[in-house]
Amino acid sequence: DCQACHSDLPAQPAQLTAAKTELCTTCHSDVAEVAKAEHGHPPAAEGDCMFCHAPHQSDRGALLKGNAEELCAPCHENVRTEAKLASVHKPFVDFDCSACHRPHGGGGKGMLKETGSKLCAGCHADVAKHAESAKVPHAAMQEECLSCHAPHGSAEPRLMRQRADATCFECHADVAEQRDKPVSHL
Repeated sequence: DCQACHSDLPAQPAQLTAAKTELCTTCHSDVAEVAKAEHGHPPAAEGDCMFCHAPHQSDRGALLKGNAEELCAPCHENVRTEAKLASVHKPFVDFDCSACHRPHGGGGKGMLKETGSKLCAGCHADVAKHAESAKVPHAAMQEECLSCHAPHGSAEPRLMRQRADATCFECHADVAEQRDKPVSHL
C-alpha cells in the first residue's frame, strides 16, 4: 500500500506521510523502541533505516540492501582484520553477525542477544554442561566466557585472548611463581 508512506500520489511521490527519520517506525514501532534504548544501533537509533534497508524492494529478506559483510564491515572496520587471525569464531567468519548481535540494538553492551555466558551456551551447550557437571568446578568456567576467550578472532588457538599459560596465571599467580623453579610439575 503506497499510501502508507506516500501522501500525495501520483502528483508528488517524494511527499511522505511522516519525516524520513520517523516514517518506518510508524509501522515498526518495536524496532524504534529497541533502537532508541541503551546500546541501540546508531543508524537505527537515528532513524536512518535506509542505511541498511531498501524502502521498496530487495532480493534479500527484511528488504536488506546487502549481506552482513556489505552492511556491517564498512563501519566495523576491525572485522576484516580479525577475520584473518589464526582462530576465528565460525559465525564471525561467515559474517553471521545476527547469530550473536541484535541488528537494531538493545540487549546490553555490544547489542548481544543474550547476556554473559548464556549467549555462548546457546551454541556451546556441551561446554556449559561439562562445566556444570565437573566434580571440581573450575572458577573460570563458572564466569564470563569472555574472561578468557575473544568473541571474534584471536592469534591463539580456541579463541584464547592470550597464551593459555598467561590466561591461567592471571588467576593462579602462585603457580606462575613456582613455574621457574628447577623441579616443576608443569
